[in-house]
Amino acid sequence: MIPPDTAEVGPVTSGRVLHGREVLRGARDILNANGYRDEMVAITRRMIDGETGLHSVVVVGEVSTGKSTLVNALLGSPDLSPVGDGETTGTYLNFVPPTDTLPVGRARVEFIAGSPVEIPNTELHDWVCVGSHALVSPDGDPPLGVVISADNPSLPGIVLTDTPGTGGLNPAHARLAIKHSERASVLLLVTDASGRITRPELDFLAECANHVEAIVVAVNQIDLTAGWQDVVEENQRILLAEDARYADIDVVGVSAYRALQASQTTEPERAARRRASSHIDDLVDALAARLAIADRLPVVHAIRSTQALLDFVFSNVTKEVEALMVGTQGLSDLESELLRIQDLESDRKTWRQYLNRDFRRLRAGITDEIRDQLTAFSKKWSEVISHKRMGILKEDHQRMTLDMHADANVIIDDLSLLMDQRISSVIADLFRESGLSDFSDEILENKDAIRKASLSQLNPAATTAGAPIDIGVMFSGYTGFNILSGLLPGFGVVGAGAMIALNLFARGAQQRKSDLSAHLRETVQSMQADLAAQFESYLIEFVPEVEIIFERELSRTITELNKQVKLARSANKGTEEQRDDMLKELTFKIEAINEQLMSGNAEMQRLLGR
Repeated sequence: MIPPDTAEVGPVTSGRVLHGREVLRGARDILNANGYRDEMVAITRRMIDGETGLHSVVVVGEVSTGKSTLVNALLGSPDLSPVGDGETTGTYLNFVPPTDTLPVGRARVEFIAGSPVEIPNTELHDWVCVGSHALVSPDGDPPLGVVISADNPSLPGIVLTDTPGTGGLNPAHARLAIKHSERASVLLLVTDASGRITRPELDFLAECANHVEAIVVAVNQIDLTAGWQDVVEENQRILLAEDARYADIDVVGVSAYRALQASQTTEPERAARRRASSHIDDLVDALAARLAIADRLPVVHAIRSTQALLDFVFSNVTKEVEALMVGTQGLSDLESELLRIQDLESDRKTWRQYLNRDFRRLRAGITDEIRDQLTAFSKKWSEVISHKRMGILKEDHQRMTLDMHADANVIIDDLSLLMDQRISSVIADLFRESGLSDFSDEILENKDAIRKASLSQLNPAATTAGAPIDIGVMFSGYTGFNILSGLLPGFGVVGAGAMIALNLFARGAQQRKSDLSAHLRETVQSMQADLAAQFESYLIEFVPEVEIIFERELSRTITELNKQVKLARSANKGTEEQRDDMLKELTFKIEAINEQLMSGNAEMQRLLGR
């Protein structure tokens, strides 16, 4: 929900400040009176839906930047997110507020496929750490992520997500974590105070920036670096030079180590000094400010949608004013346009045929795009697997499975977004070529819920069942034993035992390689079928909706044109006094709409902190 409004500035109407809900009520009254009641109901429903779910701060960073230590510092506990030298976690970790179903001290392991398993927090390391039995087991379903119940004293009621430490800064893993968040509001990039922000980190931000509502950069480990303030300032300059969108990114120097020290210090004054020197509160303030704005975004989006509809109403009333001023030729033009739209309404068969033709072309283009992206995905992973000539170690098998799954989900998300964009283009062309107001955005907003439902079902399964054991590999150790026995008479039983162990190792490594190749084939086939089915479901769901909205807009346009024709006829036949009276009434409407538009624009700026 939106926090109580405390700003001293805002849109002023009739001498007083209006806030979000009042602005929406004013827009509703105008829109309902002008035939946009259904659209206003849909906007309100989307706003309410957008206010549900917990905000998430998704924490990302290169290995050894102290990312997990910073997560623990924000949580006020040194042991919640596993830390260690080098790569530590192999899955994302969602630290969520405690609930009756998941109380403090409990965690829920979620799998790429299969039902979740609840565990105590004390067993967390066994499921998420690189090298742990559960993480590297080739026999079970690999864990995708873990939901951990934990209090968050720094940001109460906020989900804190620690992304995998394996594989460096991987945008696919970050996108997967964002996807599994209820409301991914802030991306927190953790960098090292020993150097400026790197090219891989900038490339990573470019990959993820459009999938979150705000970005904050934490320059960690300032306790180890003199002159860290210069690094912070340099990073701000680099971000601004990289992309104008990054101008308002907060870059904050912080020491997660000192913050954790402070949380473990019992003497109040010493704890306060350590916390102050950590600058953790500066980071918390930056995150809280971004989260406060994110909390207001559903109302901002609702106001923005009503502004678009009010623009339509404003345009129509302005055309009515113009109709009062036209002469005989202007009246003739209006009557011709009215006949054209009426003919279009009556000739449903023709425009539906053109719409279906455009969607057939779109289907062919989407099919080609799916094929091209899956071919590239398959080629990339085939090369990665082939590069492991000696086979795949247990740790590598698990890591590669998770990386493959993350890449697959990114492709699914990107192709789904592409479907939205292409469908939007077809719909916009239909409305534009017909000379109607563009309602393609409204159609796509209604489609967003179905797109999310479709995406939740497109979850590439990670089965470990693969190709049968290679008989040649099975006997390769014995072949080596025979050769070495002939060359080295003293090789004997010890050498035989070593070769048998080597054979078992090689056989397991090759089997895992074979399994992963089989899994890649199955994943590509599954994605091909699922993405095609998703696109077909889009068409089944929304072609009828496009037709309904198009017909409704035809009817509404005819009504507006009838008004304009009637006004033009009255103006041509009536007296100047009668025309002036009609102009006064329309001018009053224009002033009311314009005042509402100004209020909406000012309130959006205020809610966004501008």
